[in-house]
Amino acid sequence: MALLLPFNNAKKTDIQMMDFYSGALLAAKDLGEQGDELDINVYDVAGGAMPVTEERFSESDFVIGPVSNNDIVRTVNASKGKSWIVSPLDPKAEALADTIPCIIQAPAPTKAQIKDMVRWAMSDMRAEDKAILITQKGASVSGYYADVLNEVRNSGLNHTELSFNILEGRQVMGRISGNMTDNGTNRVIIASDSKAFLIEVVRLLYLVSSQKKDIVLYSTSKLRTFEEIDVEQLHSLNLHASVSYFVNYDSKDVQDFLMKYRAIFNTEPSRTAFQGYDLLRFFTTLNSEYGKGWERDNNLKGTGLQSDFRLVKTKRGGYVNNAVRRVVYNTDYSVTLVR
Repeated sequence: MALLLPFNNAKKTDIQMMDFYSGALLAAKDLGEQGDELDINVYDVAGGAMPVTEERFSESDFVIGPVSNNDIVRTVNASKGKSWIVSPLDPKAEALADTIPCIIQAPAPTKAQIKDMVRWAMSDMRAEDKAILITQKGASVSGYYADVLNEVRNSGLNHTELSFNILEGRQVMGRISGNMTDNGTNRVIIASDSKAFLIEVVRLLYLVSSQKKDIVLYSTSKLRTFEEIDVEQLHSLNLHASVSYFVNYDSKDVQDFLMKYRAIFNTEPSRTAFQGYDLLRFFTTLNSEYGKGWERDNNLKGTGLQSDFRLVKTKRGGYVNNAVRRVVYNTDYSVTLVR
């Protein structure tokens, strides 16, 4: 096993990379105490450095890192396909796994979240419910917008489409309310990743919900990244989010991890620390159970502290993790992991 991380960018230690490394070290400690033998080589690849020989790559069952797309491509070229390269943090690296045979995309990509979001809305639909797809008028039908639009339209979900822009203001409220049912739940999907548009739509839905409309908003992790959105609004709209990462602090495994991490490193673990722990543990366990023949197994799944794993082979021979967690923002202001 090898870790390739940019520890020292611009002559300054990258705290997030140190957190990732700390999480990985704790995973190695736990696995060692369980009887697993680990040989981990760690390399600093900051500033485009590549201090790893082809021979060293061939001795590593999995290489976790580097982080950026450009560095991942350089690593593939340096390794000459003799090791599996795990993209650890960037969901956008999915495109590399689609085109390069020896890459594993670890964070669930946005498309996997979108697919799960639509399936979730479909599975929740009852006879008296109504599905509404909101789009931004005048926006280019590409990227996230196109992916959501195509997934909804191809899914067979019976829905109403409503399009407007943020300049239309409060007059849009009447249109939104008029397209909703009073007898069931209005299940809303927003086909946009525009920050300004999402903030405005959530605000308008929140105001409409005060008119005794039962609304459930479905989203990917994108919506949860905007601090400008009042979390009270998300709870009022009973947000159902399909996400790559979520830590359930009620879990005993998570609580054990927190106690160990605090005791060893005298600080709180960041999301990156959880990712380091999950990735090292999953891929070490995969190698321990199946060895070099891990690809022949059809059940490449695992459960982590922050994220889950379900590796699916791409047409070009790489792998993408399609495991998504489902999180619900309840009206009592609790947040629940439902899957």
